[in-house]
Amino acid sequence: MDIIKALNEDILNEEGNLRFLKGLLEVIEYLNEEAKNDLNNNESKLIEKYRIESKSINFNDILSICSLTVVSKIELSIILKHYAVSKYDWEKSYFLRVGVMNIYETINTYHKYTKSLKTMTDDKNDLPISFRELGKKLRAFKKENGFDNKMNNIRNSTIAHISLDFKKYYDDVKSIDKKETIIMIRKFIRILNEIYELSINCLIDKPMDKDLNTNEVYENLKNIFEKNIC
Repeated sequence: MDIIKALNEDILNEEGNLRFLKGLLEVIEYLNEEAKNDLNNNESKLIEKYRIESKSINFNDILSICSLTVVSKIELSIILKHYAVSKYDWEKSYFLRVGVMNIYETINTYHKYTKSLKTMTDDKNDLPISFRELGKKLRAFKKENGFDNKMNNIRNSTIAHISLDFKKYYDDVKSIDKKETIIMIRKFIRILNEIYELSINCLIDKPMDKDLNTNEVYENLKNIFEKNIC
């Protein structure tokens, strides 16, 4: 099936992104330690040390957003793949409910880091999408798909928790429109792609190949650290 082949390619691609981000994390952790060690050699710069550590939190937050989007994308691709080969209605419904929960939790977690993302994008003019545009798209998505009511109810009643009211549980499961939910998942994956592109452009000055060149990333991030710290 062509759809399975495409989803397998998506999963493989996101696995590559996960490896890339793991390497990026190691570089950032090293640079953070390097900055601390440099400042510890000069006791008169304790205030500057606090300022730099506070600034470095932005880098960690942005990396967390990148990681969140990749994890969400790879899991949604896995969900779509298993939905495509499922034979029974309840089986299909299960994967869709997991998809709804994935999206719900991803959005809630993303909101915890938006302050850092806004800070990191304030002085950048060459980004693929602005923080404001992304916010508008996400708000429209939440409104269109009933984030606070419908999605929240499906999450709490049928998958993250199981309602003790069997009639409510059963009716909530059967209320899920399969076609609409698949469309919703695909739309959210497109939004995740845009969040990832915006976030990764805040960490690096140019697109990086997923075959991580550690030395190149090190020099790139070192320059960014120096710009933000000095």
